[in-house]
Amino acid sequence: MTKLQQFLRSRTLFVSLLFAAACLMTPCLAQAQIVSGANVDECSSTTADYDVEITVCVSGNSLELDAFTEADGGYDPYGYFLEAGVELQIYDGNTLVYDSGFNGGQSASDYVTPHINDYYTVNGILWGMVDPSSSGDFGDTYWTEFSSGNSIMAQITAPTTTLSVATSDTPSTYGSPVTFTATISSGPTGTITFYDGSTAIGTGTISGTTATFTTSTLAVGTHTITAGWPGNSNYSALTSAAITQVVNQAPQTIIFPAPPSPVTYGVSPIALSATASSGLAVSFNLVSGPGSISGSTLTITGVGTVVVSASQAGNANYMAAQVTHSIVVNPATPVINWATPSSISYGAALSAAQLNATASYNGISVPGTFEYMPASGAILNAGTQQLLVFFTPNNSTDYTSASGSVTLVVNIPYSGGPAPATIYSYSITGYAPNGNLLGYTDSVTGAWSNFGYDGVNRLVAGTQAAISGEQLSVSQSFCWTYDGFGNRTAQEIGSQPFTNAAGAACQLPSNATLYSTALANYTAANQISSTNARGVVVTPLYAAAGEIMAAH
Repeated sequence: MTKLQQFLRSRTLFVSLLFAAACLMTPCLAQAQIVSGANVDECSSTTADYDVEITVCVSGNSLELDAFTEADGGYDPYGYFLEAGVELQIYDGNTLVYDSGFNGGQSASDYVTPHINDYYTVNGILWGMVDPSSSGDFGDTYWTEFSSGNSIMAQITAPTTTLSVATSDTPSTYGSPVTFTATISSGPTGTITFYDGSTAIGTGTISGTTATFTTSTLAVGTHTITAGWPGNSNYSALTSAAITQVVNQAPQTIIFPAPPSPVTYGVSPIALSATASSGLAVSFNLVSGPGSISGSTLTITGVGTVVVSASQAGNANYMAAQVTHSIVVNPATPVINWATPSSISYGAALSAAQLNATASYNGISVPGTFEYMPASGAILNAGTQQLLVFFTPNNSTDYTSASGSVTLVVNIPYSGGPAPATIYSYSITGYAPNGNLLGYTDSVTGAWSNFGYDGVNRLVAGTQAAISGEQLSVSQSFCWTYDGFGNRTAQEIGSQPFTNAAGAACQLPSNATLYSTALANYTAANQISSTNARGVVVTPLYAAAGEIMAAH
C-alpha cells in the first residue's frame, strides 16, 4: 500500500470512526434520526474533503440514501491518485440489506422502506484509481478501495402517540351495561383491544380518535381494565394505563302473587308460586301463624293470621331478596245435619229419635254440645211443630256456633169417627242465631214477619199479613216502644213497615198511612197513669198496696 493510500485511509477511517462512535454513544438524533410522517422531507448528511458525503433523507415512509465523493486526482510523492469513485452499503443492524457495488461512478443511491425503530448504518466506501509508477500515463493504473468511507446511522421512529381508557360507570351493577372508551392520538387506525387483566374481553374500531366496547358480563368484583393497540409500520404498539372497574351485586325482584285472604279454617292446601328476576330458585317459609309449608304448598292448621315469605338467598352476583304476605284465617261455621223426623202421636215425649242432629265441616265431623228446644222429654201439642237446635263446638277457636231446625208432625190419636178439627195451630218461620223469633204463622192471627228487636231483644216491629175472609183485608205493620222499666209505652200501626232504627221513635215512610196509635203512661212507681187508645183515655186508680181499684 502506498503512503497516499495510507494517508487517505487514515483520514477516511478517522471520519468513519468519528461518526460511528457518535452513533453508538447517542441515538444519532443530530445526524439522521427522522420522525416518520413528517410534513416535509428532512435530511442529515456528512461531508469531508477528498472523502465521501452521505445524505439520508426521509421521503414519505422511505429512506433515501445517497453517497457522493468530491475526491479528485492529484500528485502524491508516492504515486498518483488519478480518479475517485464510491460504493454504497446499507446495514439494518448487522445485516447487509443493500450494496451498490463499485461501478466507477462518483455517486450511488437507494431507497429503503425501513422497519420502525431499527437502526440503519450507511457506509460510503471510497475507491481510487492509482498509478503506482507515478508516471501519470495511466499505463499501469488500477482501482482500489482506499477506505470504508464515511458512515451515518439513521433511524425512523414512530410519532409520539398516547392511549388512554375510561369507563362510563364505576361502580356498576352486575348485569348492567358498561361502556369502555379508548382515546388514541390522531393517526393510528384499525381496532383497539380491551383487556380485563391479561384477558381480552372485546374490541372496538377506531373512529377518529376513539374506540368503544360495551359489555354486561363482568362478574362482581374489582377489574383492572386496559386498552391496547398493536401498532403498524408507522406507529409503535401502545398499552394504556390501567383503570379500575368495580362491579357490585345487583338487586333482584321477587314476584310473589298474594295468596287468597281471608280464608276459612278447613280450607284446602294453598299452592304458592313466585319467581325471581335473577332466574334463581325461590323458596317459601312460614314466618308465623297456624300453618305449615312443604315445598310450595301451604296448609292452614288453625284460625289466626298466617305470614308466609318467598325468599331468594342471592349469590355472588345478586343480593338476597324476600317478600312476605299475610293470610287471615277465619273460624269455620259447621253445617247442622238433621233429617226431618217421622211423625209422632200426641202425648209421646221427645227423644233421641227426633233430637239427633250432627255437625260437620267439609265432610268432617265437628264435636260439640247440642241444645234442643223443646228439650228431650217434652210433650208437644198436636199439629206441625218446629224443633230447634243450638250447637256449641268444643273447639270454639276454629269453629263458630251454629243452629238448625226441623218440623215434626204431632198426630192426635182417635178411634173411629171423623178426624178431630184443628182448634188452633201455629208454625215458626225460624230463629236468629241468638234465639230471636224471625216470624211465625198461627191459625188465628195469620202470618207475621219482619220482626225487629232492640238491643235487649225486645220486640219493636213486625208486619201482620192480610187474613183472607177476615176483617184484616190488608197487611199492617206495627211499631212498639218501651220505657226504662221495659213497659210497652206506645203502639203504632201503619200501612207500610216502619223505617226507624230499633228502639227509636216510630217513623213511617212519607207515602204510608198511620192506622192507629195507642199510648200508655206510667208513674215513677211504675204504675199506669193513663192509656189512650182510639181517642179514649183511661185513668186507673190504685189502692195503697198498688192494685188497681177502678178506672175512669
